[in-house]
Amino acid sequence: MIVIALTTNVSTDAELTALTGMANQSFAYHSAYGCAYMFRSNIATGDLQADNASGWWIKDSIIKCLNLSEYKHEKTVEIDTRTNELIALGYVYQGITFPLSQNGQINLLGMITTKDFLPYPISLNNIDDTAVYSITDATDLSNLYMTALGAKKAILDSGTALKTQINAAVDEAAVAAIIDNR
Repeated sequence: MIVIALTTNVSTDAELTALTGMANQSFAYHSAYGCAYMFRSNIATGDLQADNASGWWIKDSIIKCLNLSEYKHEKTVEIDTRTNELIALGYVYQGITFPLSQNGQINLLGMITTKDFLPYPISLNNIDDTAVYSITDATDLSNLYMTALGAKKAILDSGTALKTQINAAVDEAAVAAIIDNR
């Protein structure tokens, strides 16, 4: 079970209450009850008192606890989000960054499918409309298109590789060890 802000897992009340030296608002997941508990040193009562009477454990119903399948799904969603962020950064061709937004991809697809009929040169704005690139001919357009396609494919492939690792993970620790550092 994975809990955000998790410090430890416990399976009995004795284990939970025996945890001493916990900082105020530290968390533990109690597997027998299937929920998280927060340690509070500054309250007079709670659900379970620590053995040394230094504070109370309070059942926390707000923290989302995930089983392995749910944790894998969360990590996959994080990777998909990062993949979309990377695609939004665009691609670089001839030293200029162009958009890979959905609209940018549609425009590129339209140009490449009609490349033999277009009047050259064609002006294409960079990602933030601060520069214009002049596409000289169909070969230049093909090169630009293939660069965009390659950039997007590399981003998608890197996300797929991470998601494959997540799906193959056998426990929460293995999933947690997979870091999206793209």
